[in-house]
Amino acid sequence: MRVDPTLVRSGQWWDHKIPPVIAAAAIVLGAGPRVGVGVLVDLVLFLVATVGVAAFGHVVNDLADIRTDAIAGAPNQMAPLSPAARTGVLGVTILAGALPWIWLPHDATVLTLLGVEVVLLTAYSVRPVRLKDRAALGVLADALYAYVVPILLTGATFGRVNDVGTPPWQVVASVAAWMLLMGLRGILWHQIADLAHDRR
Repeated sequence: MRVDPTLVRSGQWWDHKIPPVIAAAAIVLGAGPRVGVGVLVDLVLFLVATVGVAAFGHVVNDLADIRTDAIAGAPNQMAPLSPAARTGVLGVTILAGALPWIWLPHDATVLTLLGVEVVLLTAYSVRPVRLKDRAALGVLADALYAYVVPILLTGATFGRVNDVGTPPWQVVASVAAWMLLMGLRGILWHQIADLAHDRR
């Protein structure tokens, strides 16, 4: 397994999780009446928040897996760090994921989807729930937090940003369904690649 040079393992998720979010934002923005500097600022802030939340999920996963990864001989970005450094890295990801929402427009739907994303990321790795140890539930949770919920969150957020009113949900839903299948495929391939480690 390749070891990502960054503490948040961005090389393992940036290329296939961030572009669909940007594409979904573009679809919703294209359906609205305006695209100006303010909208572009919102897009950049949303990207920062998305990266922060994704990084949070990977840091939490590594923190929860320090012992099991040591047994399996698998790389873990958090293992070499001191407790203070681990707390610092986790804190930075939380700030990056949360602070942009002071500026970004949000309503109950947006905040609910954001909460669902954080809960899924945490429940996937952290005991006593630890969905990643629960077969099909873990596979579904991974596909949801990695692809489906971010797409729905993007649609809800940028529908407000660009005064779309009701976003083109038929398009967003179609993309979300595609993302679900893509996510299921991705996590299953990942589990196959990790089979030797998991057996240990």
